[in-house]
Amino acid sequence: MKLYRKMIMHLSIIMFICLLVSAPNEISSFNEIDKMSLSYYTVHDPIEVLNDTAFTLYGFDGAGTEENPYIIENYKIESFGFLSNGIYVTGTTAHFIIRNCYLLAEYIGINVHAVASNTAQIINNTCIGTTEMGGGIGVSSTTGCSIINNTCSNHACSIHTNEVDNIIIRGNLVSDCLYHGIGIRYTSSTDIIGNEISNCSMFGVAIVGGLSNFNYVYHNIFIDNGKVETYNIDNERFGEITSQAYDEGFSNTWYDEGSKTGNYYSDYSGRGDYLIDGPSESVDIYPQKIRATRSPYLFIMSIVTLIALTSIRVFKRYGSK
Repeated sequence: MKLYRKMIMHLSIIMFICLLVSAPNEISSFNEIDKMSLSYYTVHDPIEVLNDTAFTLYGFDGAGTEENPYIIENYKIESFGFLSNGIYVTGTTAHFIIRNCYLLAEYIGINVHAVASNTAQIINNTCIGTTEMGGGIGVSSTTGCSIINNTCSNHACSIHTNEVDNIIIRGNLVSDCLYHGIGIRYTSSTDIIGNEISNCSMFGVAIVGGLSNFNYVYHNIFIDNGKVETYNIDNERFGEITSQAYDEGFSNTWYDEGSKTGNYYSDYSGRGDYLIDGPSESVDIYPQKIRATRSPYLFIMSIVTLIALTSIRVFKRYGSK
């Protein structure tokens, strides 16, 4: 019996150690990362670039060429007030990159309007809204722009384009929007690839306007969007929400034919096509079901429990002999 009690005690200690090592400490780790990340930035007033000369006046690195673009980076900017912007760039011909910035904005975090073709890149920024108004990143009246690996949350629409074409929207993390996560309006030939969009009241991705054509939407992850029962597009078009995406353009493709995969949907049953809401009657013919992943903590605990039960059975069978 002493050996039996020792075995139980040792197994209990092992299980307790596994608890300490494996169980996530969400509060402390989040606070630590948040403090580290915010201390990384340089506090800066809102930035307004109205011409190429302004890049130099602000003292940004770079020369404005394709090989050596101006760099706006590592700033923490707070912007408050109706129609305010954290970073606003318009009327420029120089090449520039906005990257690694933290924007806390009442209206729009990053706003790029009417800049020269293929000159703008918006990469790895964090845009947080304070009022669920406006957007995190807005691009309008522009051809050729990259919006890559940004994190946006708590806006009306986190990533928004208007009257643009040849845009790349890839690898962004979007969540908690009052309307749509990613909304493209009168936008064509745009790739929306590999983004994760979650917890938006209406649609994760919305393609708006009859002239929004030849866009590709695939390999995106849609999680728990469409929290309200009906959608409202411009107070003109209404309907029941039955999917996590919306399309009213034409010739838009919601899958990748090469890999035979479309998008991942938390509400997909695993059978058949995934119908996209909207008058276009678009279909994702290769939808993917999001599969739950097991926590490493639960896996370790399962193994320890199995070992414990097996050891006890062995002891009961042979321990007394």
